[in-house]
Amino acid sequence: MKNKQSKVKELYEILKFCRPADGVGESTMIDTFIKPLGVTEDKAGNLYKRIGKNPTVMWSCHTDTVHGFNSKETQTITVDSGTNPTRIFKTDKECLGADCGTGVWLMMQMIRAGIRGLYIFHRGEECGGIGSNYISSDTPELLEGIDKAIAFDRYGYDSVITHQGGERTCSDAFGNDLIELLSSVGGYRLDSNGSFTDTLNYAEQISECTNISVGYFNQHTSKEYQDISHALALCELLCRHGNEFSKLVSKRDPSVRDYKWYGTSWRNQKVSQQYSVYPQYEDVLVEKILDFPEMAAGLLRKSFHQLSDEQIAQAIEDRYYMYGEDDDQIPW
Repeated sequence: MKNKQSKVKELYEILKFCRPADGVGESTMIDTFIKPLGVTEDKAGNLYKRIGKNPTVMWSCHTDTVHGFNSKETQTITVDSGTNPTRIFKTDKECLGADCGTGVWLMMQMIRAGIRGLYIFHRGEECGGIGSNYISSDTPELLEGIDKAIAFDRYGYDSVITHQGGERTCSDAFGNDLIELLSSVGGYRLDSNGSFTDTLNYAEQISECTNISVGYFNQHTSKEYQDISHALALCELLCRHGNEFSKLVSKRDPSVRDYKWYGTSWRNQKVSQQYSVYPQYEDVLVEKILDFPEMAAGLLRKSFHQLSDEQIAQAIEDRYYMYGEDDDQIPW
């Protein structure tokens, strides 16, 4: 019980920091919790550590949150009272930051337990995957020998993500093997409705790229909370059996692009690099926003950091009803 209490306390201390990308809170959290683990920092600010000889599994999280850029360094958060607390949450207007503070915490415990793998604490995920894009394009040699990338950046209890933004990033065979390994934590299932996380940026280089639920809910909102019991159960499994993940099957060919169309006409279509089944938009920016909505939202938050999500959404809606889709008439 004492060990569990100390782990919950550490998770609590991580989540106390407001961590907008490149903010003071993010920097202090990194200095306090991640750098003492003996990590290496690259030119994009990513922090990584390799454990074991020639590991084949990448463990992924990100250090930033969607806190406003004018946020204080720390925030007041609450843990359910009693000897067996169930939730960490807060009551003001900003997010908790379990997305992806819980992922940071999980990877810290795994490093201390000596679980083999390439651990990457990515920077700028909420701003469009800046850190992972840098690794993918500028230092791909870091990924040599890696055929599985597992992110701890999904809400809920039960998702093993097979598609991100409609693109298949891991095979069902791998996903089902992973579900079996996770069975002691809860009823995980294949989920093809994933949004962006950093492992998507490696989908053309790494065979199996997924994201799994870590027990937070209502991410990016003031109602976000973390289920403590789920986080602890997942942590225990990873620290005991994490080395078994390297034995999971790797089936997906990263050179083949495989998409799921979200409408009623297209499902699980294999397409060429020309993306021929996609509707063709004259505006390439609109097309990319449709492809990567989470990344677009992150860029909006960074550009209009003085506004809340609700204010940005309302401004978009107001302009639409006032001017329609003719953006030439909008007084930007």
